[in-house]
Amino acid sequence: MFCHLRTTLLLCCFAVVAACTTQSDARARWLTNELVTEALPQLQREPTEVAGKWAVMVDSPYSWLRGTAQLYARDESEQNDGHLATLRANADMPLIWLTGDPHLENISAELGPNRQFRLEFDDMDTATWGPYTFDLRRAALGAWIVAEGVALDDAVRDDWAHALVEGYVDEMARLANGEAPAPMADATDLGVVFNDLLARAKQAAQEGHNWTSWTEAGPGGHKLLRGELSPPGDGFVNLVLDEPTVSQRLLVAQSVQQQLGLRVLDVARRRGQGVGSYAHWRFYVVADSGADGTEDDNVLEWKEAPDPIRFPGLDPTIVPPAEINGKRVVAAVRNLQSRPDLDRWLAWTGDQALSAKIRSRADPIGDTSRGFDAARLADKLTKQKWGAADVRRFTTHCGRLLAQTHARAPTRTGGRGLDVLAPEVGARGTSLADETVAAAHAGGLQLRRDMALIKELRDARGPLLGWSPESAARQMGAQ
Repeated sequence: MFCHLRTTLLLCCFAVVAACTTQSDARARWLTNELVTEALPQLQREPTEVAGKWAVMVDSPYSWLRGTAQLYARDESEQNDGHLATLRANADMPLIWLTGDPHLENISAELGPNRQFRLEFDDMDTATWGPYTFDLRRAALGAWIVAEGVALDDAVRDDWAHALVEGYVDEMARLANGEAPAPMADATDLGVVFNDLLARAKQAAQEGHNWTSWTEAGPGGHKLLRGELSPPGDGFVNLVLDEPTVSQRLLVAQSVQQQLGLRVLDVARRRGQGVGSYAHWRFYVVADSGADGTEDDNVLEWKEAPDPIRFPGLDPTIVPPAEINGKRVVAAVRNLQSRPDLDRWLAWTGDQALSAKIRSRADPIGDTSRGFDAARLADKLTKQKWGAADVRRFTTHCGRLLAQTHARAPTRTGGRGLDVLAPEVGARGTSLADETVAAAHAGGLQLRRDMALIKELRDARGPLLGWSPESAARQMGAQ
């Protein structure tokens, strides 16, 4: 599953966009080929879900960012339009276990065993070995684009990206000097943006949010509600709990029972969530551990695990930390978060053809996590309840959090990320910050152009960008 037959698939995808002569047309063709190739398994399985994903991606610049981690990796590695290359080839960089996509909405308040919320990167779906500069640039681009809809000068965005790198460099130096990591828990003043996230997480847990909005009590225990959780979006299903097929229910129930020893009370399919993972299978499960009553009921999430990020230029023998995607994702969570037992129900299941990550979503007390919301930040800026300085402080802490994550990351030689990154980051200092901000700026400008190109293509060729099973089959037959 890790390695698509890229040559064959790309030949198939060339039928999607006609031959072109201008640079913008060439970029549109490249983007479409990459998007179709990456989504091909889902296109062949449920094309309407892929149409939904691409509709969500062009809804906002930040959504486009969330759905294009693999595109970004190829741009950064191959010097495609507008991007700046790293100072050294990927193969020559210190290789650590990356989060794979550390954009800001992948930061959440996670409820630990001590019932205290702390900030973590919570989505390691594309985690793999790679150059630390990829994660750093990706996070800086997230800081640059996070409030795109607000009338702000690009110089302000550059400053936010710079603050993120400042936080990263400073935290790495602190850790190298043997100092304690900067606190990231709800007892600490982290500025209005992160304080707001932590406060909302605590409130949701206290009020039983999502437990009561997703489930209802019945004679045999809790059941998941069915139906829309929010109004439909642009012609695609949006935030729905739906009835799974019989085979889907059996697959999910058996895997939860086998991996966690829990009794499954109900299974529903969650549609319309995420961006990069929008077209992947995602199910919610109500399960209990067998005790009387409903106090031990939990809502779990069963989420199909995607392929990891692929970095052009790396030795092809450098494989992801695990051949099965679900196993790789769970191992990344346990190694990269601040402690491996933050989620007692974390598990993986499946094989190379289809694997999944299982995690906790809610218990009768309420949410077990709450993610950062870029739209909320933009709204606060628009209403002038938060200012640019508040966002700068927020992105500084994002950089510190990424440095802590990288410092504990395993390396390919079996050491700690801190040991290989501290001298590297310390030696580069200012030049690393300047290079990363320049890359974020260039990436932000390219992101705007790319999203506009795909919007135009959707308008001209339809929600699947011109792809269809028939056109793909015709093109394959012509080869």
